Amino acid sequence: MTRKGIPRMIIKTKKQWDNLERPLKEIDNLLLDLCNKEGLSFQKNYHNWPNRSLIWLTEDGVNRKLEIALNEKMEAFRCLGYAWYDDEFGKRKTKIIELEEDIHKPLQSLPSSKIIEYLRRIGDIKMVGL
Repeated sequence: MTRKGIPRMIIKTKKQWDNLERPLKEIDNLLLDLCNKEGLSFQKNYHNWPNRSLIWLTEDGVNRKLEIALNEKMEAFRCLGYAWYDDEFGKRKTKIIELEEDIHKPLQSLPSSKIIEYLRRIGDIKMVGL
């Protein structure tokens, strides 16, 4: 199940997986370049779903992530921003923001300036807002 309670469709074949992941592979170099320039970590296909994430920890102890993922209907991509930390009692405080929905192929049309703006918006989330 996804966060919204909609079951994800099952990816049944390697060919289907390759077709779904191909647009993400086309922006891997752009994302890896941003990781190198900004000191971010790169993650792909979290929970066996076509996606790419840029992850970082800020000085205030908040973990942050920009995720570009295939949507539940497997028709387009979306960008989500995450900010989270675990408090002194081990309880996770999280905020998720929708940055953009219905991003259609090619993902190469998603400019790096827009990704940098999304990183800034995620970075602007304050610990007290979680």
